[in-house]
Amino acid sequence: MDSAELITSLLHSGADIQQVGYGGLTALHIATIAGHLEEMTSH
Repeated sequence: MDSAELITSLLHSGADIQQVGYGGLTALHIATIAGHLEEMTSH
């Protein structure tokens, strides 16, 4: 399973995209910082 498939699976399973983690960042913040924005926006 690639990253895009994992993201899609998590979202379809009801993952909370607004959940704040370490440092007050969401998963989207962390993905963007890590350079994975394209995977997050392509699906």
